Amino acid sequence: MIGRTWHVPSRPWVWAAAEVVALELLVVGGTFAVEAGGPRPPDATGYLLLALAAGATGLSRWSPLGALGGTLAAALAYVGRGGSEHGPLVLAVMAALYAAVRPERPWRTVVIGAATLLGFHIVGVASSGAGELVASFVHRSGWIPVPLVLGHAVASWRGNRAAAEERARLAEQTREEHAQRRVAEERLRIARELHDVVSHSISVINLQAGVAAHVMDERPEQARQALLTIKATSKEALRELRGILGLLRQGDEAETRAPAPGLGQLGALVEATSRIGVPTRLSVNGPVRRLSPAVELAAYRIVQESLANVLRHAGVASAAVTLSYEDDRLAVDVADDGRGRPANGGGWPATGSGNGLGIVGMRERAAAVGGELEVGPRPDGGFRVRARLPAPCDAP
Repeated sequence: MIGRTWHVPSRPWVWAAAEVVALELLVVGGTFAVEAGGPRPPDATGYLLLALAAGATGLSRWSPLGALGGTLAAALAYVGRGGSEHGPLVLAVMAALYAAVRPERPWRTVVIGAATLLGFHIVGVASSGAGELVASFVHRSGWIPVPLVLGHAVASWRGNRAAAEERARLAEQTREEHAQRRVAEERLRIARELHDVVSHSISVINLQAGVAAHVMDERPEQARQALLTIKATSKEALRELRGILGLLRQGDEAETRAPAPGLGQLGALVEATSRIGVPTRLSVNGPVRRLSPAVELAAYRIVQESLANVLRHAGVASAAVTLSYEDDRLAVDVADDGRGRPANGGGWPATGSGNGLGIVGMRERAAAVGGELEVGPRPDGGFRVRARLPAPCDAP
């Protein structure tokens, strides 16, 4: 029927049955067509042996050697009873030999080929005598190797194709894993940026809002100053958020982003922290030199997050930020003289191994540029964050 869709059977026994039916028609039907009118046509037993020889090949998918043994036994019995070994019977034996080949076992191929040749030779001599010994041997030596060589070639090709497909699958899987890892790393980087920007800014806004609410009636000028600080902080936070969100606008005409913050902006950060109630000083040791943008950004964010935690958790305190330019690294030290750890158990962990996003983010930033971070309480009170970041003298 026109337009009919044919579905390929997916079950092995369906294919095996189809192959057996086709081979039975060729072997049994072909023998009947060729030898039925001859001087010695096969009898019923002969046709039964032919049918068994062709039918045994159906086991090749599950037991290739068993199928070959059954086919050879029936074929040799047929020849031993006087049947011709030059007719369609050869197709059944060739099919069994083809299915029994395994390229990874070449000696097995040699053994089954030699056993088939020897079996036909012995039965042929026993049934017909040694009159045509040489001619029969040459004939058998000609057709028996054909299915073995063909089976070896086809099996090798299939193995190579399967290996190539597996390599391609693994390569595709590796590409997908790399892509997923890059996406995860980018998400983590953006999450750190958002946390650092929002955490510091919200801490400042929250503190100044509390101040403004407290002194609104008695000291309006101080309340006004707190509101101006909130305005400036929120404006800066919005600017940085626009810059971070610009990373996500791939393909769109995003607005031009300001450069990522670096050590040059630490002075403004320290000054802003001092203005909102935590006196903070900045000290620089060693000759200042240009560092890579990644290291400068990591150092800035570590100081920013540390000061944000001072604002949130240290209570009445002062802070000190120290940058030390050493031979091959930059040492960043942020210390405060506040409470160290609030009574409710939050904020700065006394051991420096807490699960807060701030400390985790600072550790990840330091590790991302090949550095390390230490956090913990000071012996005389307060808290300290120490970062050691690689900063070779020849950094761009």
